[in-house]
Amino acid sequence: MLFQTVLNSKKARYGVFGLSLSFGLFLASQSFVFALGLLPQSITSTPHQQHTTTLAGGSAHERRASVFEYPVEKNFLIQNSLNSKHTQQLAFRDRHRNRSESVKPTPILPNPADPVFTPSSNPETIDLLTEIRSKPWGLTPDKTQEATTSQHIGLSKVFLDAVRQSYSVRQAVLKIEDVPQKGSPAQEANANMLNWILPGNTNSLKEAARLNTEASKAHVNAVRQKVLLESSKLYSDLCKSYLERYLASQSMDQSVRQLSAEERRFQTGDIDHFDVTRLEMSLIDRYGRYLATDSTYMSLSSALSQTLGYATQQPSKQASLVPEELSWKDGDPGVPTLNLFPEDLTIEAARRAAHMRPDLREANLKIQALERLVKIAFGPEKEKRKVQQQQMELERDKGLQAANIALERAFNDFKLSQKTVGLAQQQAVLSQRFVQQLQVSYKAGFSSVNELLDGQAQLLKARTALLSAQVAANQARIQLLYEMGQLSETSLQRPLQDVL
Repeated sequence: MLFQTVLNSKKARYGVFGLSLSFGLFLASQSFVFALGLLPQSITSTPHQQHTTTLAGGSAHERRASVFEYPVEKNFLIQNSLNSKHTQQLAFRDRHRNRSESVKPTPILPNPADPVFTPSSNPETIDLLTEIRSKPWGLTPDKTQEATTSQHIGLSKVFLDAVRQSYSVRQAVLKIEDVPQKGSPAQEANANMLNWILPGNTNSLKEAARLNTEASKAHVNAVRQKVLLESSKLYSDLCKSYLERYLASQSMDQSVRQLSAEERRFQTGDIDHFDVTRLEMSLIDRYGRYLATDSTYMSLSSALSQTLGYATQQPSKQASLVPEELSWKDGDPGVPTLNLFPEDLTIEAARRAAHMRPDLREANLKIQALERLVKIAFGPEKEKRKVQQQQMELERDKGLQAANIALERAFNDFKLSQKTVGLAQQQAVLSQRFVQQLQVSYKAGFSSVNELLDGQAQLLKARTALLSAQVAANQARIQLLYEMGQLSETSLQRPLQDVL
């Protein structure tokens, strides 16, 4: 009976405890639901609903600020921060898209108190532009004032005058005239009277004298070829500078006409003053380049005139030199190819011709003369001649090695110059086509003036590179002909055929 009473009392207590626990959980759940009703919609909604709400009304900054007004859990704050950043990115994208498609920027009106801007408002700039525009630009050489005052000269005349005025050639010729009188090995051997006893010695002395005379003539020929090579380099530099100055003049003519056209468009309100100012800057920059090319051309013309002796013939008035080896087609200059040897020249043929180089022939003749003198000499004199012969053979071998290296280099430069001209021609054609497309695009309003000016500068660079490559190709031919020992004053009239 007592045990049943205790058991019933425990069940009653457990029942009361369970009922109290259930009631407490019910109250807690209702409190949580009430708290959720007080939270902002940015936390309780999904990201899609939140994005729609943010775009519909209220800024992202206000939504983000409302989070800190309510005690919420940390995971809700993180999710709200990520959703707000995503919403800001979408809103910025939509605003940028609407602005680029429909909204035009508000123009900045000038202040009435500020001075009115007009292109070329600086007096010094106006004077400079007026001076530039007053000059005749882009004229072909036959229509310029320089055509009547300058002296036209070709490479053949340069060769003839350079040899005639060369001090090195005259000194070498004087050595030939001086050989029979003194300084020859025959004259030195003649001091030994015993060498005249036998007739064979007399013949050896005469042969040695003849060989030394031939060696002196070969030396003159070597000096002459060196003078021809140096004068051809001066003439090539003159051609290059003259063509660069002409291209700079053409660029000036284009820039002046373009600036005049854009100034008329500015007066009608079609373009802004920025474009006119940019063209004025480009015109002044091109004028500076023209002055640089003109100075280079005048310096090279003066140097070549002094080399050829023209400066001493006309000391009061020195005319500028105009190269004749140029071609003109519709105002576009070109450099014709020099016909000095076949275009399909091989290195084997060049090596065969190089054995006739005058400097190598001079060394061989001197060695043969010393061999004759060694035969008739005796005692210390004979040992002296042997040492001279050995030294001359070493110098010949050293010169032959250097000549072979120079020949290989000249031949490679010749082949490379042919490819360089072809590449430069393709680049010039593409640059010309690109500028034509840019001009159409600029007139239609799709390209800026900066793009047009950059394209014109690229075209000028391509045309200059083409003419420079053509001049360098001709100079490479002259250099190869020199390394083969076949360069002479008549090389332009009689191309090298039979030797090869």
